[in-house]
Amino acid sequence: LVDQVAFARLSIEPRLAELAQGAMTPDLIDRLTSIDAQVDRAIQAGDVPGYLEANHRFHFALYDASEAPVLVDIARSLWLRFGPSLRVVCAHYGAQSLPDRHGEALAAMRAGDGAGLARAIERDIAQGVDQVRQGLASGEIWSNLLNSGGFVHFVAAGVGVCEAARAWLGQVEVVVNNAGFNKGKGPRERVSVEDIDDAY
Repeated sequence: LVDQVAFARLSIEPRLAELAQGAMTPDLIDRLTSIDAQVDRAIQAGDVPGYLEANHRFHFALYDASEAPVLVDIARSLWLRFGPSLRVVCAHYGAQSLPDRHGEALAAMRAGDGAGLARAIERDIAQGVDQVRQGLASGEIWSNLLNSGGFVHFVAAGVGVCEAARAWLGQVEVVVNNAGFNKGKGPRERVSVEDIDDAY
C-alpha cells in the first residue's frame, strides 16, 4: 500500500505544481521562500515536527494556487496516509536526512519553468518515499521501539506504518491520535493490532 500511495502522490502532486506555475505571482514566490526558510531552520535545529509542519505548508501553499480543488483534496488525503510513515522515519534517522528539494522548485518558479517545477516536486516526493521504504524494509525503527518498551505513536491513519508495525512488532499496542481511525475510541486511547486490521 505504500507503493500505491507513492504512485498516486508522484502522479498528482507534480501536476498540481505545474498547474500552479500558471498562476504564479511574485507575492506567492515570496511567501513560499519564507516558508522554505522555516523548513531550513527546522532541519538545522533538528526539529522534525517543525520541519513536517513547514514542509506541509510549503506544498499546499503551492498546490492551492493550481485552481484544481479536486486534485488538491486527493493530495491532502494522500498526505494523511503517507505522513505518519515519514514522521516515524524522520524521527529515527534525524534532521539531516529530511527531504528538501524546495530550492530547485523555487528556482524553477522564478524562471517561469512549469515543467522544471514539476520535476523538482517529483524529486522532493521521491526522496521522502525512498526514505520511508528503506526505513520500513530495514526493521530498525520497529526493533528500536520494541526494545525501548515504548508505544508506536501515529498522527493519522498511516497504512504503511501499520503494516510494518504488525510485521516487526507482532502484537503491539498502538496509540492513535485519530478518533475516526480507532473506530469510536477516544483520541489517544490504546488500540490493538487487531483493531488496525479491522479498520481496513
